[in-house]
Amino acid sequence: MTAGKIQQFAYRGLDEHLVEVAGTVDAESIEMAKDRLSNQEIYVTKIQAKSKPLFNLTTQKQMQKKDVTVFSRQTATMLKSGLPLIQALDVAAQSSKPHVKRFMLNLRSQVASGIDLSETLRAYPKLFDRLYCDLVAAGEVSGNLDVMLDRIASFQEKNQRLKANIKKAMTYPVSVMLVASVVVMASVAVVACAAVAVAAMVVVVVAMMVAVVVVG
Repeated sequence: MTAGKIQQFAYRGLDEHLVEVAGTVDAESIEMAKDRLSNQEIYVTKIQAKSKPLFNLTTQKQMQKKDVTVFSRQTATMLKSGLPLIQALDVAAQSSKPHVKRFMLNLRSQVASGIDLSETLRAYPKLFDRLYCDLVAAGEVSGNLDVMLDRIASFQEKNQRLKANIKKAMTYPVSVMLVASVVVMASVAVVACAAVAVAAMVVVVVAMMVAVVVVG
């Protein structure tokens, strides 16, 4: 019998002391993963295949923080309108930039396969940090994913406006410093030229005096 491909499964459960535990386990199937955890005296309450990034590195590099904000806002808006998550991702993707659209449709595929959105996002730590994923997970558990994504989007939008204002505030003094530097350098150049001219005149005068003495 040919061995199946090893997969990684994320699980939550209770140990022999009824303490909640969570982690990952490698196995060929979800049934084998459950058996392996059972042998460790862990009662599984939730288990699913751990998601992997589905879009290439080039597309990941194209994604920026502002794209994550757009994703948060559009998904929250679609969910608040009453759409289920899979349809919300599908609709939101249609009005996004090409690379964001590819990303959202990949998320949709993973969610449609039964993987939680929060677990799917954990596969992209450079885009979604642990706090973001934990907040999404809390929204999923409480049934308020739309509210949670709306709050996340609002925070991200305020943060981006603040950064933009700081950048704008820094632009003027930097410009003034650059202009001042140019003026100072120009002044130094003028002074240097004047000094050279004076030195040349002194040389000429000295030469003339020497000539007069020699002739005399």
